[in-house]
Amino acid sequence: MRGREATRVLALGAALVLMASCHNAPPLRIHIENGAANVDVQTLGEYPTSVARVRLRDARSGGTLWEIVHDGRIPQFRGFRLRAGDNAAALEDVEHGAYRVVAPSGGRAFGLLAGAEYTIEVWGSDEPGSVARASFVLPARDRGALVPEDSDGNTVLYVGNQSYTRSPVDITVFLDDRPILSSEFSVGDQHDYVEYEFRFPEGRPVLKPVSDTGGAEIEREIDIASKHRGFVGYRYDPSGEEGPGSTLPIQRETISFR
Repeated sequence: MRGREATRVLALGAALVLMASCHNAPPLRIHIENGAANVDVQTLGEYPTSVARVRLRDARSGGTLWEIVHDGRIPQFRGFRLRAGDNAAALEDVEHGAYRVVAPSGGRAFGLLAGAEYTIEVWGSDEPGSVARASFVLPARDRGALVPEDSDGNTVLYVGNQSYTRSPVDITVFLDDRPILSSEFSVGDQHDYVEYEFRFPEGRPVLKPVSDTGGAEIEREIDIASKHRGFVGYRYDPSGEEGPGSTLPIQRETISFR
């Protein structure tokens, strides 16, 4: 990549700020915030922009991780978000057209790693010179604990997503209507649970996991008397044969929620 074609600026070794190009390339800005890279292609900072192709590459190996190309008429959009974990291959909020997924094969989702550097490329047309490029380092995702964690606590929760159909999904866990954790969870290999350890007063509070994007909710009284472990795992069966929802074994019991 020639210096006159594009310029990369890295801030604090963590985030790309700007990359520019010519030949009718779309505007391209990347904002690192809230544990994600927000890719902004808005014209004049507020209008959707025509984008013919999008490609995401591993900056180190050069390998293509994600690529979409217009399927007929060139669509328009304002931007999208990339974060550590699974990201949907199909782009949402597209206007005046549609995209075909070139990579990954299967067209479902692609995984990204926190701390890795990536290069995003966007084309304004089918002309080779209509490309803008930007590189960024993906930040680590916030674990989402809303109360202090305790390595010598009495309650250990493993929270994750077991659905390849819906990934990522948000999960918020309440204890007696008080939120104790809230984050997005990717399916990974269906065993990517995040471990949380808390210390709560002894008693029989109500534990309530909720997923807005997954359409899931359940509540159950639990007995906090001595140290125990529980699992919150979102599950969705689009066929309906097994019943959509989530498993939550607490105190040797298994409950489901959707």
